[in-house]
Amino acid sequence: MYLWRSRVTVSPGFVALLTLFVLQGEGAAAAALLIAAAVHESGHLAALYRFGVPVSALRIGAFGARLETVGRGKLSYGRELCTVLSGPVVNVLCALALAWTAGRFSWPGGFLYAGAHLVLGGFNLLPIPPLDGGRALCLLLSWLLGPNTGEWLSTAVGSGALLLLSLTGAYVAVRSGGNVWLLVGITGLVGAFAREMGLVKRRRTG
Repeated sequence: MYLWRSRVTVSPGFVALLTLFVLQGEGAAAAALLIAAAVHESGHLAALYRFGVPVSALRIGAFGARLETVGRGKLSYGRELCTVLSGPVVNVLCALALAWTAGRFSWPGGFLYAGAHLVLGGFNLLPIPPLDGGRALCLLLSWLLGPNTGEWLSTAVGSGALLLLSLTGAYVAVRSGGNVWLLVGITGLVGAFAREMGLVKRRRTG
């Protein structure tokens, strides 16, 4: 009924991006990010399990993963916020634990894994749909102001945050000589935002 019985699919884009990491000699960083991503999704899964929400599928894409659920819309705003924020919170806790362990036991590699957790958790807290931070903002505003106003305001904030992030990222990429990973990340986030806005538009007109 839950993840161990669900269907897991991996997109070709994810395989291509992972291959690019390895070919660029970033295998260790890729491994650290994959572990952080697995822990992140486990945090979401644990919260969904706690609230009795079945998971029907796990979709792994080039720029993130999505747990497809049954009956999640019946959760209260408070419980839905818990499920959304559980992934980044687990990442931050793991980052602190790994950094302490690395410093305490002179384990240099531990800082790489701690950094991966911190980067992934912090990135997901940005107020940009479909990141966890964007979803959390929409839920909170909808809870306080109503769903229509909350969705409109969170979309406006997300659009502004994405524009600022894109301009900043492009500037840094140019100044650093064309950082390929930064450019790939920005492109992926813009595409994910556009897809999310398409889903929102279909929900409004449907």
